[in-house]
Amino acid sequence: MDNNILIESGTNELEVLEFLINGNHYGINVEKVREILTYQEVTPVPNSHPCIEGIFMPRGDIITVIDLFRALGYDNTK
Repeated sequence: MDNNILIESGTNELEVLEFLINGNHYGINVEKVREILTYQEVTPVPNSHPCIEGIFMPRGDIITVIDLFRALGYDNTK
């Protein structure tokens, strides 16, 4: 993978972070990604939506952890 790519402003190009869930490809614009973190233990949030795994606080920012597999409606009982 070539990491030395610089996209110029105004060229209508975009970089995409691609990931795979249950055989389906998804992507997110790299401009929207602040960083990719390794898994950290999360604190459960009482009475939250079933797709919310919980929260954690890297460097003082509260991050909500969402079970994307579940949110997309896939069976999580494997």
